[in-house]
Amino acid sequence: MAKGISIHIGLNGINLTDYSSALDILKGAEKDAIAMKQILKNNGFSSQRLSMDQAKRNIIITEIINASQQLNSGDIFCLTFSGHGGRVPKNMYNSESVGYFETWCLYDGLFFDAELTKLLSLFKLGVRILIISDSCHSGGILDKTTEKFKRPFAVKSIKSQISINTFNMRSVFYKNIISQSLNHGIPKCSIKLLAACKADETTKDGFPNSEFTAKLIKVWDNGSFSGKYEEFCSSISMQPPPKEAIIQNSGMNCENCNFDKPFKI
Repeated sequence: MAKGISIHIGLNGINLTDYSSALDILKGAEKDAIAMKQILKNNGFSSQRLSMDQAKRNIIITEIINASQQLNSGDIFCLTFSGHGGRVPKNMYNSESVGYFETWCLYDGLFFDAELTKLLSLFKLGVRILIISDSCHSGGILDKTTEKFKRPFAVKSIKSQISINTFNMRSVFYKNIISQSLNHGIPKCSIKLLAACKADETTKDGFPNSEFTAKLIKVWDNGSFSGKYEEFCSSISMQPPPKEAIIQNSGMNCENCNFDKPFKI
C-alpha cells in the first residue's frame, strides 16, 4: 500500500542575525503551514510542521533526506513552504553566469533552488513529489535545469539588496552550497510544483492565511474538489483577486506518473 509523508514549513519571521536586515513580519505564513498539515493529515499522510527555529536549514535538509530513505516507488512526498522568497543574482556565484537563484528564506539563512533540486534527486524512481510554494518568486524554486487589514499586507519578498547583502555575509558558505548542488542531473522521481506566482513575480501575505493559500483552501473546500492538479491550479488562479498560479512538472516520467486528485496518496 502506498504511503505519504509531508513536511510543512511556515515562517512569519526569521533570525535577524542570519540576515543583513530585518524582513517584514508576516501574519499568515505559520497558519498556512498549520492548514496545509491538516489537509495532508486528513488524506492519510504522516505530516509534520516546522516553524520558527524548527525551520532551520539543517533540520529541513535532514527531514527531506529522511523522507527520501523511507519512500519507494508509488509513494508520495509533499513539501509545502510559506514565507519570504528571494532572488540572488547568479553572477555573485560565478561572474560569467546570468539569471538568478531563487530562494526560500528559512529561519537561519537562504535556501537555494539548486539545493532543493539536489535533495529531491535523492528520491527513488517512481516516487511522486508535490511541492507547494507560497512565497515570492516561487515559480522558480525548482532549479531550471530540471524543467521539461489595518495596513496593507506585506509582499512576501526579500528586497534584492537584502538578498545580496545576506549572501555576502556568508559568501563562502553559500558558494560552497551552490557548488555542491549543481550538476545533479534530472531527479529520478516525478515532481509537481504548485507555486503562488512566477519566478519574477511577488505574492502577498494575509490573515488568517496568505493570499495564495487562502484561495487554495477555498478551492479545496474540505476535500469536495474533485478535479486534477491542472484544474486545481486553474481554479485557484480564478479566485479573487485573480492571479495566475503556476504548475510545473519535472523529474523523470512525471507526465505519466499517477498524480490524480490533489493530495491523494
